[in-house]
Amino acid sequence: MASSAAAHAALACANPLDVEAWQRLIARAARDLPRGGRGVDIGCGPGSLSRALATLRPDLDILGVDRDPDFIARAGCAGLPPGLRLLCGDAPSAAAAETRQAALDLLLCVGASQAFGTPAEALAACHALLKPGAHLLWADIEWAAEPPPDFLDFLGCPRALYWPCADADATLRRAGFEPLARESASAAAWQAYEDSVRAGRLAHAEATGDADLRLQAQAWHAAFEDQGRHCFAFVAHWLRRT
Repeated sequence: MASSAAAHAALACANPLDVEAWQRLIARAARDLPRGGRGVDIGCGPGSLSRALATLRPDLDILGVDRDPDFIARAGCAGLPPGLRLLCGDAPSAAAAETRQAALDLLLCVGASQAFGTPAEALAACHALLKPGAHLLWADIEWAAEPPPDFLDFLGCPRALYWPCADADATLRRAGFEPLARESASAAAWQAYEDSVRAGRLAHAEATGDADLRLQAQAWHAAFEDQGRHCFAFVAHWLRRT
């Protein structure tokens, strides 16, 4: 599949949540975080979220980390606000290195749970990296409806990988987090996201002459249109570590 940066080239944020929802969550984060707080943006992508937070709160020290050098280059091309640093590399290792000084006040893990393994494993890792009372901005897939077995086969994942939307608060509490706010991607926002990512992947396939990539992009689009749109939700949560 195309690099994530190529697939998301036309998107301000590399996820399906609309800009207004992110603005509300970032504004809440800016109000809640302690002065001089330290944080890491796991899989920061183009850096839109950590940049927005650092702009509102220049006293914060935020490290944005992503494996994709094209994302890091894009994140830094317009210069960085005070307090925002970027690193191309392994995000869990970078976050662990940041905790050698002290546990963190903030983590952003937005569509990046795979950096740690499963979503459950990512929540456990984030809990360990954060100090008590610290905050986590978390976003990932949840089940809005029961996924068909053939869609799970296409994804190559068990149903239990993600939790139903109705179980989210209880799941997050069991993981050691208090839910404070949430935002969900609207159907229109997700459709716009999928259309943009599909166009990005197909453009990358055309530019590189990669016929397999073109077929993969078309197969994913068909599966999403047929089944994914009915059972997927993308939900962001603002959480406090307990």
